[in-house]
Amino acid sequence: MGHQAGKIHDLTEREKFLDWLDHLEYEIFKIPRPDINLFLYVDPEISRNLALHVEKQNMDKSKDVHENDAQHMKDASNAFKYVADKYKRKTIHCLEKDTLRTREDIAEEVMSYVLPQIK
Repeated sequence: MGHQAGKIHDLTEREKFLDWLDHLEYEIFKIPRPDINLFLYVDPEISRNLALHVEKQNMDKSKDVHENDAQHMKDASNAFKYVADKYKRKTIHCLEKDTLRTREDIAEEVMSYVLPQIK
């Protein structure tokens, strides 16, 4: 939802698309609706830099068109936040003062949210 909605700048059209996609997936295709849906947020510029760093380490892989497009990364990030708000998804901020939190720290927050809901 986030990447596709990020390509739709008009909010009325974005809402139409999201409603259509939700209906398609869960009503027509009968895909089970997730019980828990988390949004792990990282600032788009930091996310892009991390992706490009990984790309440099894996030179044999082709470049990801979306990760190379800074504007798309910003638009997608804003759309993911929009979708998270619209569908009341739990947002976990993966940065602390512009520094990426440790995997363990993020995982601890994820688990502290998920475990009580699955028990």
